[in-house]
Amino acid sequence: MRKSYKDFLNKSDINFLNKLPLGGLRSIKNDSNEVIDKIIETLSNDFKFIIKDKSYWAIEQKSEGHQWHKDTGSNNHMLWCEVGCTMLLDGEFEGGETLYRKDGVERVIERSSYELLAHTSDEEHMVKPSDGNRKVLLIFI
Repeated sequence: MRKSYKDFLNKSDINFLNKLPLGGLRSIKNDSNEVIDKIIETLSNDFKFIIKDKSYWAIEQKSEGHQWHKDTGSNNHMLWCEVGCTMLLDGEFEGGETLYRKDGVERVIERSSYELLAHTSDEEHMVKPSDGNRKVLLIFI
């Protein structure tokens, strides 16, 4: 299952997210804030999950993309993950398309900034490489 959420953050939320530093995994249980809490509450309306000690969020800026995978991890190191999410933040870039694959059929997902794309961990997906300043919020529950 996957779902996108548009226009649920206000300008203050967006400004807050754009000021967060890059890198570092932050515990949802121990290092949350009002915006992350708002996102988790929004997700809880459509997804069933339990926030675990390993559940985390991070701000990432990478250009190499991610190969086809499920959010349980390439070596099943995240078997605890039930829901994965990404949100494009401010930045000028080209590429970085998100694709999902089911029954051998690939589908490119059109995205806009501050649109939250969420999926259960059994959804196979990838992100193509990008040029520029592609900054994302990641959440794994």
